[in-house]
Amino acid sequence: MRPLPRKALAGIFIAVVALSGSVAPQASYAEDITSDLEFAVSDDVSISLNSSANPEDYLVSEKEDGSVQIIFSIDSSDSGSRHEFPIDANYSDIKIFDDGSVVATDSEGEFVFGIASPWAHDAVGQQVPTWFEISNDGIAQVVDHTSGEFTYPITADPWLGVDLYTNVYISTGSDADGQGWKINATPTAWGKANRAPHMWFAHRDELKTKAGRWNDSVQEQLYCHIAGYPLSLPEYNLESWRPVVNWSISLAKYRCNPYSGAIS
Repeated sequence: MRPLPRKALAGIFIAVVALSGSVAPQASYAEDITSDLEFAVSDDVSISLNSSANPEDYLVSEKEDGSVQIIFSIDSSDSGSRHEFPIDANYSDIKIFDDGSVVATDSEGEFVFGIASPWAHDAVGQQVPTWFEISNDGIAQVVDHTSGEFTYPITADPWLGVDLYTNVYISTGSDADGQGWKINATPTAWGKANRAPHMWFAHRDELKTKAGRWNDSVQEQLYCHIAGYPLSLPEYNLESWRPVVNWSISLAKYRCNPYSGAIS
């Protein structure tokens, strides 16, 4: 794939960030970040460029929440359609869901990492068919840019992440209305983008671990906040003392806070 001029690729990246609303505190060309083209998502998970990849065709955004977004360009109909991304992580199962997103779990069924639904657009904003496939050492993003009339360059990305929440803390005493305890948590950019029902178990398990306490009411409140996005932003507040009400009923009748009816 012939390198797209850096100025052009940078402009495309800025436009993508603006359209998606995602935060990109650090965006660099792959060759400027590391010699082995490997990018850490956590202590236990990293994603790499294929060894045959041209670094100048890739722009990497390492976000504040630890997730990594790799934007690549396709500049002509002669370019390949399959782009390999090796992943170094201890997972035993990996699945692709109907929305195109990917979830990897360990032998105990615990969440290891996820990849947001893929996208690809041509130079005038037209969507280009794209999907993930599981490869021997990670995933591949296929961009079917020869299936229609598209304007080059075409841009696409895999966005891999682990942490769904940040700033998790417990309120007690007067800060919890004197009734028990309250879990407070702020969804990360990657957590906001990955709210499909097949990801709810990962939201639950991460918050349960980070908070160090849990009950059935808190769990239903969490599901309600995820389903009611973005009403609950910027912070989810999950109170231990509220009655247990199924999240769908709570969202419709109480705005996730039975029985007071005020979103928080």
